[in-house]
Amino acid sequence: MQLFTPTEMATSRLKSAVQENIETALIDLGKRWQNSTNESFNGEFRDECLAMEWFRNRTVAKIVIEGRRTRYNEVYAHFRANTK
Repeated sequence: MQLFTPTEMATSRLKSAVQENIETALIDLGKRWQNSTNESFNGEFRDECLAMEWFRNRTVAKIVIEGRRTRYNEVYAHFRANTK
């Protein structure tokens, strides 16, 4: 099994994103706070979606993931509006 460094993994992921025409949004160097919303989503997404689902194919995965993302954004937007 080959282990990759964080730099190698990041480079590989960025190349894959370009090949798949996926836009990326990178945080500014030294501004880790810009990533807090993503970290929150990714943690919940991993624990509550990916850990509980077996996807039959990529199309099913896209549908389930998009539904999860949409629900998260709606709930999170309402939560943010109520805390201001």
